[in-house]
Formats: sequence, C-alpha cells, structure tokens
Amino acid sequence: MTKYNEVVPLTKEQRIKEKAGWKALKYFYKPAPPADIILARNEHIERVAALSPIQVFGESEEGFTYWVSADDLWMVEGMPAVHREVSKYEIVLDCESERTAKFVQNTLDDEKIPYRLFDSGGRGFHFHIFFELPKGNNGNDSNNSSDDAYDDFKRFFIGYFPTDLNLAYRHGVREIYSLNMRKGFIKYPVETVERANKTWKNAEIVHVRYPVWRPRRSIMRDFKRWLEREEEEKRKREEALKKKGIKIPKRKIPLNEALEIYRKHLDIVKETPKYIRAHCPFHPPDKHPSFIVVKEGKFAGLFFEHHKEGRTVGDIHKFLRMLKEKMEAKGGRNADQVGKEAEGKTKTHS
Repeated sequence: MTKYNEVVPLTKEQRIKEKAGWKALKYFYKPAPPADIILARNEHIERVAALSPIQVFGESEEGFTYWVSADDLWMVEGMPAVHREVSKYEIVLDCESERTAKFVQNTLDDEKIPYRLFDSGGRGFHFHIFFELPKGNNGNDSNNSSDDAYDDFKRFFIGYFPTDLNLAYRHGVREIYSLNMRKGFIKYPVETVERANKTWKNAEIVHVRYPVWRPRRSIMRDFKRWLEREEEEKRKREEALKKKGIKIPKRKIPLNEALEIYRKHLDIVKETPKYIRAHCPFHPPDKHPSFIVVKEGKFAGLFFEHHKEGRTVGDIHKFLRMLKEKMEAKGGRNADQVGKEAEGKTKTHS
C-alpha cells in the first residue's frame, strides 16, 4: 500500500491516461533529440525571439501542443519537432517542390536579395529573409516601423511568388533541426536546392547567421503603389456593402489603447508583461479573479472570462458592448459614455 507522502513516478501511458498534461511529458518523447541538437535549436529560437516576441509549439507522435511564449521554451524543447512563429522582421517563402524553389532562388539571386535556404525535411524548401524597412526622408518616419507596415510588406512581397501566403501573418514554421514526423528527416540549412536528407545522427551543427535586407527605393515605391491599390479596393468593397445595407465591421483598436481601456474599467488584481488578471465586472463578486486579458502573442488584446455558465472570449469591442449593456440594465448614466468611448476609438482609426 502506498503511503500518502510517497512519490510514485508515473509511466508515459499513465500520464496520458490521467491527463497530466503535455508539460509532464517533456522527458518521455520518442524519438528524443540529442542534447547538442536541443541546445542549437534553442539558441536559434532565442536569437530570433530577441528581435521581436514570438511563440512556439511542439510536435510529437501524440500530436501538437499549445502555443507558448519563447520565454517558456523549456516546455517543448525536448520534443522531436518545434515550430515557431515567424518574426516581425522575417519573410519565409515556403516552396512545395524543387521546381518552385529553383525559380524563387533564381529570382532572389537576380534581385540581390540575401536569404538562407533550408531543406524543410519534407518535400519542400524554406527561404528565410530578415529585413528592415527604410525610414522616410526625414529620418523619423514611424509608419514604416509599425507592425502593420511590416505585415503589409510581407503580403506585398510574398504575393510575387507561388508560395504559401499564410506565412505573411506570423504563421508557424518548422524550426531548424526539427524532425518531419512523416518523412523522418530534419530541417537543415543548404546552399542549393538539393535534398540534404539529414537526420540527427548524420547532421552537423551549423550556426546560421542571417544578413539583413534593406529594400531599395524602387521596391518601396512599388510597395507604396500596392498599398494605394489595396486601400482603393477596400474602399470600393465598403461602398458596395453600404449600398446593400450590410453593416461594415468596426476598425481594429491598437493594442496599447485597448489595454488602457481595459485598465480604466477593470478592478485589476495583478498585471505582468504577458497578461492582466482582474475581478470579472460582469459576474460579481468574483472572489477568485477570473477575468484575463492577454497582452502579447497571438491572442494579444483578447479577454477570457470564466464563470459558472462556461467561458466567454472576446476583443475590446465586445468588452465595451458588454459593459454598456450592463450599465444600461442598471440605468446608470455612464452607459452613454462607454458607448461614445467605443465609437470614438473606432472613428479615430477608421
């Protein structure tokens, strides 16, 4: 008979059966990468994360994990494959065939755009390009430094190639030295479009360095014209929706302003660089604070509200709408003020 205070180690099957969580399976993955592979992979992810915050998730024979911050890389580092978010300053061209990869490589070489080429470990190749948008003529153009400017440039650039456009939106990409679970090979840097067919046993550790590409003026002029065409098409679509009587979705409120609105209306218990925890304003007294606002990563700006009826998830617009409904139900004077606040923020960024 087991004593109460006796620690009994569980087998892998027992952990899965008892739903101990994927964190507890860290040292039970098969196949497990060697220590030098883990260290090299971690170093590469940390260098990319130093440029801009990214998230990662792991993959094993059992499936995929949740997204976690690169600061919590230890949770997934022992898994056969690690996928990471594309950096703000990174373009990834995912080619599904050698023919497409050769076309992309010839185009990049002709345009003198620096890149690093990887055999994906499957049937395709990955081109990684780190770039920096030039500043304006006055040297302090903030538009080119915003997240939206970098995301727009990725869509503009990737649109010229027959590759996966999803990678323009901070999509997940297989990390270097990570195993392709179906093919059995790892992602590995190569010089030309040729299969490396590397495994952990025959792969040499390569410390990859990325040159920074700064688009020349002619490319930036094309980018500006592309933005103008996008805005014109967007305006035409909105006019067509108005004629049909369809309500146009509200504009996105910038993250920093959304967080300020949350802080203004919430009774905050704790705030960290990653989240805000507060008492739920919609289900008082909420003795155990259950209202969470995410501050970074893929779900930045969203709130998660846990209550007896279940869970509610939404953005800043839904939060303000729920707050207004609550105040109207109480007959308070602040309901109109909250409504004007939401409309004012929306008009400001329309």
